[in-house]
Amino acid sequence: MTTYQCFFFSSGRIAYWENIECDGNMQLTATLRDRLRDGKWKHAEAWSEGKLVCDVHRRRPSNEGASNFASNHSVLRFAE
Repeated sequence: MTTYQCFFFSSGRIAYWENIECDGNMQLTATLRDRLRDGKWKHAEAWSEGKLVCDVHRRRPSNEGASNFASNHSVLRFAE
């Protein structure tokens, strides 16, 4: 299990951070989406060993039929 340092942003600033342990990239992405779902933050990033490994953004509500979140986890393969 890997520990990621996760930052949650509101109004372009870090509003909260915590260390999150996850097994793999899908669990990390799902965990960040769950944290964003409550509406407090607009963006979350996960870092490991000084490298960005995942970021998740809340989408604007105008995207009907689309997921509420956009994520970039292509770099996760390098962190595992």
